[in-house]
Order: sequence, then C-alpha cells, then structure tokens
Amino acid sequence: MGVAAHTILIVEDNNDIRLLFTAVFTLCGMNVLATRTLRDACRAFEAGVQIDAIMVDYTLPDGVGPNILTLLGDKLPKVRVLVTGHDITHPGFSECFTKPVDMGLLCRSVRSGLEKVYHATSEASGTCGQVGQGVLRP
Repeated sequence: MGVAAHTILIVEDNNDIRLLFTAVFTLCGMNVLATRTLRDACRAFEAGVQIDAIMVDYTLPDGVGPNILTLLGDKLPKVRVLVTGHDITHPGFSECFTKPVDMGLLCRSVRSGLEKVYHATSEASGTCGQVGQGVLRP
C-alpha cells in the first residue's frame, strides 16, 4: 500500500494550525481528515472511516490529546503522533513533537511510521524518547 493511499486524522482545535497540517499532509500525498475535538475524532472512527495514522494536539477543548488512547483503544491506528506546546513524552504515541514543529520532519516521520507498520516485519516500540532539537521520537 503506497503512502498516497493512507489517511491521517488530524485532531487540532486551532483553525490555522489545523489548516496548515492539512495542507502539509496533503502535499505529502496523504488523504486528510481534520477535526477539532476528541468527540469529533471518535465520530470519524465510529463512521467506519479507514484511518491509518492519527496526529493529535495535546490541549483540546474537550480534554487532553492522550485521552484518545482510552476513548478509542484498539480502534486506534499504530501510527500515533502527539503534538504539544510542552516538552513532554507520552507512552502510547509512536512520535511526540514539541511546537513549533518542522513540517518536513513531521511529514517524513509519519511516512516512516506508515512504512514500518505496513511494510516491515517488526513494529515500533510505541514510546517516545528525545532526539534532536524540539523533537521526540521512539
């Protein structure tokens, strides 16, 4: 399955940032669904939409991004990206980024995660650790 066939769900409450992430992932050749709340993200999964990756902001109007792990459980895709304004890590996410985010690196990271999940024999560990300036990776 090529990356162009993959769909990413973006959960970001800031309209400008959500539009920016949508444009970036569209330019990366991905299908994009974008929501502003955890509730709307859950609705996308309940509607049966095939979602291959999810990128969630930490602070949302109806909770914190990591709550998506509990809300959706095993429905979640294996490629999970947490974006936050704080320098934190969170287990359960395959990538963690601190704002401001390098958009090229973000796109490459999601592509790499999709390649690992869909083309490799082993999975990523699913925990975040520090690598480089403002970027956290497994």
